Amino acid sequence: MVMQLRNLLNSGQWFGTFAKDKVRQTAELHLRFLDGRMEGWGRDEWGEFLVDGTYDLATEELRWTQLYPEQPRVFCRGFLEPTFVWGVWTTADGKKGTLKLLPANSQTGNAPRFDRDSDSRDDWPLEPPGYDN
Repeated sequence: MVMQLRNLLNSGQWFGTFAKDKVRQTAELHLRFLDGRMEGWGRDEWGEFLVDGTYDLATEELRWTQLYPEQPRVFCRGFLEPTFVWGVWTTADGKKGTLKLLPANSQTGNAPRFDRDSDSRDDWPLEPPGYDN
């Protein structure tokens, strides 16, 4: 399982959805994973941001901060699944929601398909398994 999870954490282009109150926004990220460090940049509806964080294959967990020039920092905690990362995000002012990240298709470089009907916020658990702040 560790090898499968290690293979998921490919550096390069990733796509994600961030949800709050049944409203979802998409994000494009360019991430680098190396020796337990996660870094990169991305853009979403709030603007461009830097990514700074860590990952641990033993606990299958990622923690990172999205740093926006003129927006509050977003603190993220993700959990590795065999084909994606999902978790929660919070801000210092108490906003919170869920997230899901997928690596770009290595064959085509295309974004993974998000089906807004079958992959709705209502279908996601409120908290990932093992989420205890």
